[in-house]
Amino acid sequence: ARVQQLFPKRPVLLWTLPWHGTPDERLALEDLDPHYIEVCRRVRLEAKDGTITARRATSKSRRIHDVQGQTSDPWTPTSLATKKDGAPPSYLGPAGFSAKWLVDALTGTGWEKPPFITAANGADAVLIARGMVRGQGGTAGYQETKIPLGPATLRALATGDGEVMLTETAAARLEDLRILRRAVYNATVVLAANGGDPTESERDIANAWAQRYAQAAEGTFFQELEEELQADADDRPDIRRRWGTEAAATALTVLREAAAALPRSRTTKAIVPVLAERALLRQLHGPRGPASLKIGAPEKERQN
Repeated sequence: ARVQQLFPKRPVLLWTLPWHGTPDERLALEDLDPHYIEVCRRVRLEAKDGTITARRATSKSRRIHDVQGQTSDPWTPTSLATKKDGAPPSYLGPAGFSAKWLVDALTGTGWEKPPFITAANGADAVLIARGMVRGQGGTAGYQETKIPLGPATLRALATGDGEVMLTETAAARLEDLRILRRAVYNATVVLAANGGDPTESERDIANAWAQRYAQAAEGTFFQELEEELQADADDRPDIRRRWGTEAAATALTVLREAAAALPRSRTTKAIVPVLAERALLRQLHGPRGPASLKIGAPEKERQN
């Protein structure tokens, strides 16, 4: 009722307004009620001869001006990207709330932080992120995640120097996870293609397994980040190396699950999983492998 008093003449249910699908009829966001419900398709229901028929027409323009994800919602991060850079990252992509997405939003990397998001003063807090995933001409599902934030993370977010350390620590871990995801993808391509040249569909299969790895590895990302932030400076390298070793072990586990699930011919049944594991291990321990696996290694080993 209070909202209706503040915005008595602004449209709420947009499908109740006449719409012929022309560019001139596009509505400006600031002219709408804050709680408006959008209409995306020109569809009308018609009762005739005891039945209900849906009639659909095309449109030459969207109903609301494209705001590129910049809704001015005080709970939503605002992208600092421009149209020249492509779609703003405030659109939630198919991966949903990935660890990188959440780290960037919390630290303001490429974002303007939501004005209602402030560091909590207590010992622990929970970040709740909700959103609709953008699809091609529609939505690709509702996403929700709850992220526990420990006291070290909250202290880091509350100060400039602490936020820099958090950003750098998280970025190093995210880079290692990116390398590990790519390694899982490359090794699973060997499996999916039975050791041969992969087709596009086989690459898609490998990508699905790589995404499965990413979800498993990122499941406790912030809890493990908290452990490193809480530790003394002398203990952090050991914590990072242990985390990297566990993340690499998860990569091998996912690859073996893929080997057990994917079909193979009799002639390649024994050798292809071995080739895939070798491919994975070469990438993990090669010169471009995760930095966390090289912590404490001799100089020669780090170079090789």
